[in-house]
Amino acid sequence: MYNTPQNDLLHSTNSNRHSMFLGVIKHTKFLHPQNHKASRALESRDFSAAIRCLTKLIETYPDSYSVRCDRGYASKQLGNIRDALADFNDAINLNPVKLRAFMLRGETYFEINRYDLAKADLMNVLKIGSDQPSDQRLLLNANRMLGEIMLVEQEYVEALPYLNEVLRYSPFDKETLRARGNLNNRLKHYEDALKDFSLLLEIEPNDPEALEIRLTLYRKLEMYNTALTELGLALERKGNDPDLLMKRGKILLNQKRHQEALSNFNELLKIDFPDVAKVLRNRAKVHENLSRYDDALADYDEAIKLEEGKASTYRRRAKIYYTFKKKYKEALDDVNQALQIDPRDSEAESLRNKIYTSLRKYDDALEGLNKSLNANPTNLISLISRGEVYRIKGLYQESLIDLNKSLEIQPENVTALLNRAKVHRHLENYEDALVDLNKAITFEPQDGRLLRNRGKINLRLQRYDVALTDLDRAIFIDPDTSAFRHRGLVRLMMNQFDRALSDFKESLKLNPHNINVYSDCAETYINMGKFEKALEYLSKVLDIDANNSRALGLRAMSLTSLCRFDEALEDFDLAVQLNPNDCVPLIKRAKIYQKKTRYQESLRDWNEVLRISPINIEALENRSQVLFKICRYEEAIRDLDSILEQNPDNFFALCIRAEVYLKIGRYQDSLKDLDEAETLKGNKCFVHTFRGAVYYEMGRTQDSMSDLNKALQYERTNLLNSWCRLKALITRSKINRDKKRYQTAREDINKVLTEEPFNFEALCERSLLFRDGYKNLNDAWLDLERGLEAPEEALSTEFSVKELLIFETRLI
Repeated sequence: MYNTPQNDLLHSTNSNRHSMFLGVIKHTKFLHPQNHKASRALESRDFSAAIRCLTKLIETYPDSYSVRCDRGYASKQLGNIRDALADFNDAINLNPVKLRAFMLRGETYFEINRYDLAKADLMNVLKIGSDQPSDQRLLLNANRMLGEIMLVEQEYVEALPYLNEVLRYSPFDKETLRARGNLNNRLKHYEDALKDFSLLLEIEPNDPEALEIRLTLYRKLEMYNTALTELGLALERKGNDPDLLMKRGKILLNQKRHQEALSNFNELLKIDFPDVAKVLRNRAKVHENLSRYDDALADYDEAIKLEEGKASTYRRRAKIYYTFKKKYKEALDDVNQALQIDPRDSEAESLRNKIYTSLRKYDDALEGLNKSLNANPTNLISLISRGEVYRIKGLYQESLIDLNKSLEIQPENVTALLNRAKVHRHLENYEDALVDLNKAITFEPQDGRLLRNRGKINLRLQRYDVALTDLDRAIFIDPDTSAFRHRGLVRLMMNQFDRALSDFKESLKLNPHNINVYSDCAETYINMGKFEKALEYLSKVLDIDANNSRALGLRAMSLTSLCRFDEALEDFDLAVQLNPNDCVPLIKRAKIYQKKTRYQESLRDWNEVLRISPINIEALENRSQVLFKICRYEEAIRDLDSILEQNPDNFFALCIRAEVYLKIGRYQDSLKDLDEAETLKGNKCFVHTFRGAVYYEMGRTQDSMSDLNKALQYERTNLLNSWCRLKALITRSKINRDKKRYQTAREDINKVLTEEPFNFEALCERSLLFRDGYKNLNDAWLDLERGLEAPEEALSTEFSVKELLIFETRLI
């Protein structure tokens, strides 16, 4: 079909094209009865009957070009593309200088999106050409289709000559006019686009799409009166159409006809217009132009509640706060939010610089502060202000110099103490920060800022009860958005998830644009196991800041918990790219690679973690597993040795090193580690399972059976115990197979495969049983094949089990 959703510039249809081809059916075989039947069938669009007749006709006339084309056309109409192409190919081979088969084949390729092949055939049509009147329609359609292909491939300039050629011979072709009009609009040839759509509307006066585009073109060409006239006529026909009212309102606003524009937008708010925020934004602009700033602010406030992610709304509200209300803090909050949404907003950046100057802060303020202090080095206000600017810029040592000097001049200055405490907090000098805050609170015990900041410090020091007391008092005095947020963080750390969420939501009521709080909510939902809910909040953050590393990490954790590993990897990749020295996303990504059996990539991440943090126990534990899995046994042992040097009683390291020793035949060393592990607190089911395996390899079957039976006495309380029991059953099956107790061995191995149908080790063992015990080579072979076809998750179970073993070790 010509109509394709792939490009909004394409609106052509092939509804009339079948008649075009019918018109050129050759009647050279008109005396043959099948030819008449085929013609009638094609005319009535009974394509199946046509194919039957044409097939019989080909038996008599195998070299007929026209019959091949007719049958191919019928097959194409039925969707039998392969048959159609075969007939067109045959026709072209019979007569490579005729147009019709190339045209039909090109159209077929176009319909199945094989644009390269379609283009080649259509070019051949134009190359061959024809002066015959009957072929002119073919040539026009070849031009049109080539133009449409160029549009799909976004080759806009190249498409134009083909569409022009069609309209040169057929100037009133509606769909070509539409396509060229859209193309000219895309190329910003607005006057040419206007001509095309105007001509189209002469042919089809009520075409809604063409009417809408022409109105847009009037605005782009600043033909406002013409646009208003047309809108007036359209509104008379359609009544209060919301889209038309919106367009008229914007034009009236551009013409500074403010009262008319205001009436227009008020009317829109009374009817069902889907984008209320858009109406409010435009009405606010009218209020601004009429100097009704409170009304403008009210409209911007409502617009932001409905649509938080529109940068220009924040910027325009900030301009009112700054220019007319002198509310610099509110202006700064808004302009910062605008730039967070759209960092390239140059107007917002310019406005922020003005606000910084008014607040005597940041880069623009720094020059003035330096001049002030050069003239008077002991100017207390300038010292504190410059210290604050340095702190905001992250120049903490420079900030401390100024703040220390200011406190030498006035030791009880609360603002200086608060700013110095903030610097200490950034430098992680938490006790020094507390000294300053405690002193400041003695001077101002009811200052919510001081209590709030002391609560933050105690949160960092994990003194949650003390932090909670401070933040409760701070909120009672001054219900600040930051205080609610940090009390929520304290409650999150205390596992009071519902109360934490309540605080975060209160914080968002006061400042609905703080994306950090959305991330806090998401982290809380993750801790509650509500991963889908977490994803909702994280989407809000990442819609505003696509590179927010914390949100990316949290989303990846949620996706991992939902087993959506590929999506999680994409987020971790970006998080690592944004913060290459942050171990958390590296560790999370490495674990996903382990689960997906992508061992080399996992190893690369663990190596990077250990480069950043050389004694990271978690990284050593996991890297040893990966090294073991890829048969780099000595390196795995070195990692486990490093762990045991730091903590000789690390149960996990002893167990895993014993497993490595078992693999390389160092049975005595393996037994030594397992015996040591048995004396420690830890999962004894694991110890008995692997010691049973070691004894089996040493030929000590009685000792092996003793340990394996002990392992099988443990209940399946978790994944780790269940996995160990399966391993024990496999080893016990091996012993029974060796002793030719085949039925007993088979019972054990079947228990394993009932629980894990793709357990590779169990399938291999049962294969040996079938081969050696039952001489059943077919079933033996089937088990081996099944093992080789095991899904990825079946191969990664071991890493999940070992992760649980690590977790249990941490709890000891």
